[in-house]
Amino acid sequence: LKAEAEEFEKLAEENKKLKELSQLMEENEQLKKEAMELEQEDELIQLQLENERLKAEAEEFEKLAEENKKLKELSQLMEENEQLKKEAMELEQEDELIQLQLENERLKAEAEE
Repeated sequence: LKAEAEEFEKLAEENKKLKELSQLMEENEQLKKEAMELEQEDELIQLQLENERLKAEAEEFEKLAEENKKLKELSQLMEENEQLKKEAMELEQEDELIQLQLENERLKAEAEE
């Protein structure tokens, strides 16, 4: 009986250890699951941060593109302005020439009288 009792005690102790091991394995699986969830959350946060960074870059790029467009328009307007100034000077010179020709005609008419 004593030997059986000792054997029973050993089995009970072994059973207790197996239950603890089983519990530790369950806890380990739960911790693995939680770690994977945290890793996924971290990846999601990283993706969101990258998304925000890209959005900011896109907005900045848009602003620069708009500014570039305005500068091109301004450059074009300045070119047109220079052309108009040139044309105005040419017209002014033509007007002066016409005035001189009219004055010349007037003086010829006076001289003939």
